[in-house]
Amino acid sequence: MGTAPALPALLPDAADDDPVAVIAARLAAGELFTAIAADLAGEEIYAAVIREPAATLTRAEEQLLMAPGVRVMRRRGELRTARTGHLAARVTSLVIPSRVPADVLAELDDTAIPLGAVIARLGGRREPLWQHPYCGTDVVLHSCARLWLRGRPAGLAAEAVARLDWWAR
Repeated sequence: MGTAPALPALLPDAADDDPVAVIAARLAAGELFTAIAADLAGEEIYAAVIREPAATLTRAEEQLLMAPGVRVMRRRGELRTARTGHLAARVTSLVIPSRVPADVLAELDDTAIPLGAVIARLGGRREPLWQHPYCGTDVVLHSCARLWLRGRPAGLAAEAVARLDWWAR
């Protein structure tokens, strides 16, 4: 048996200035999606999410977050442009409460604040885990990242980026 053929690159070439390629490249470089979306849309981004305060992690999530047996805050919902209300992405995030300052957890209770905005303000970083394009629906890209604060994994964030013709310039 030989080696398997390389899979085709399904993302547009980043040199094309294609918005999907630009988002994919910026996410792969560790930028937070909230900042990328605000930049492309030319307006602020807000979160319309539901908070689930005491979710259980899967075994894989425990390993990624280095947090066996820990309960997390789960947020699911949408990121939308603030002025025009266009859908930028459907999101799910997990946050380990013990690794985030208490005042920040209280801020995340205000569901209009995107987690990415809070992570950025605290000097946190995004570690890309995977991303892939999605064709045939209103989603153009799926991505997932580990979020770091103070040298420890503080959560996970997953985005299903919406069709860009709806919200990006």
